Amino acid sequence: MNGGSATDSSGGASSAVDPVLVAHEEVSTMRLIRDSLLSFTLCEVDTCFSGEVAFERCLQRRYKLIVLSLHLPVLPGELLYEMLAKVHHYSQVPGRFLPPVIFVGEAGDQQRAEDLQRDVRVKGILIKPLRIDRILARAKLVLTERPMA
Repeated sequence: MNGGSATDSSGGASSAVDPVLVAHEEVSTMRLIRDSLLSFTLCEVDTCFSGEVAFERCLQRRYKLIVLSLHLPVLPGELLYEMLAKVHHYSQVPGRFLPPVIFVGEAGDQQRAEDLQRDVRVKGILIKPLRIDRILARAKLVLTERPMA
């Protein structure tokens, strides 16, 4: 995890897995989300600790799903997603679309979560403490479930 970011892959053919970006300021929360997604869905996960890095990665790569903390330093998740929406709207690049998002918030973010949930692109608001089943319930709305052996 050098430089505030890490990239992990579930392995397999790149066309068979969905790219996901997880941006969260807390290592333990980011790892829980990353490991849950890698274990139970067919995806590869890019991770970072800051909104600025997340913004750059979203401009460089097409993601199937973005998971953002509402409390990222400097560029919080909600503002980051609004900026990405503007960039995608004005870029008019064929085939480029704004991926769905799952926000991660704290206990005091309930009202904010209700407001955000009105956006059709928002697939869920996860309020801490996080549980694997809730993470997966939201992610599986977008990602393919990993077949169990």
